[in-house]
Amino acid sequence: MQNLIRFIIRFSFQIIFVILEVFALALLFRNNPLPNARLYQATQGMNSFFYNQTSQLTKFFNLTTENAALVTENARLRHELARMAPLEDRESFKTLANPAYSYDFIPARVINNTVNKQNNYITLDVGTLQGVRPDMGVVGPQGIVGMVRSVSPNFSTVIPVLNSKFRGSVKLAVQGYFGTLSWPGHSYREAIVSEIPSHVIVYEGDTLITSGLTSIFPEGEIAGFVTKVDRTPAGSFFELKVRLSQDFKKLTRVYVIRNFSKTEMLRLEEQTYD
Repeated sequence: MQNLIRFIIRFSFQIIFVILEVFALALLFRNNPLPNARLYQATQGMNSFFYNQTSQLTKFFNLTTENAALVTENARLRHELARMAPLEDRESFKTLANPAYSYDFIPARVINNTVNKQNNYITLDVGTLQGVRPDMGVVGPQGIVGMVRSVSPNFSTVIPVLNSKFRGSVKLAVQGYFGTLSWPGHSYREAIVSEIPSHVIVYEGDTLITSGLTSIFPEGEIAGFVTKVDRTPAGSFFELKVRLSQDFKKLTRVYVIRNFSKTEMLRLEEQTYD
């Protein structure tokens, strides 16, 4: 208590000055509308500034939740598109409920990714518990990514297009002729497509999409764009240089493709080969 009294006595003039200053300002703003309005505007401006900053900060921390929701919604939309895509090719007795025409898209997050090796790989945060199995196709927001190689309960590894062992069936979107997509091992944005017949007219900029001739990818997933047309030494086929549509250095979210008719189709093909 004595310390408080000493403090007040010591700084009595300063305390009195502050009290009088506050009292004078109060009288000024009460009796003069112009300063009062300016004070109100300044206060509102500061409130708006802090509110905006708080709102931006809240949005930033909500981005993860919103992105996860968007990924789930994209997977649902892809599923619906896959069910509806073959409508024009169906006979009258085939329906949308027929699972033979259904694909499911499982959203996943990339937790490891290499692009500078001959045999690159990708690790995903989904596994058997989420329905992932070996030999399932994987696509990204911009195009095809690769094929599932190994699976554990909660993780899976993918052989991407950027792997010397990858082979994918693609076709020219307009002309319809199909070939084999592979990676020559140079640039993470470039691949090649072989076995395109030499009589086909191909232009730079033509789009390549998955052919749908395998159980891995549905038809129509974008693969890339033609950048150069080279005739093979034999002269019967073209080799197309392709710019991949998917930028693997920006890959963070993907979709694993589950083909509901795959088991039935492979079983039938095995019987045919036997």
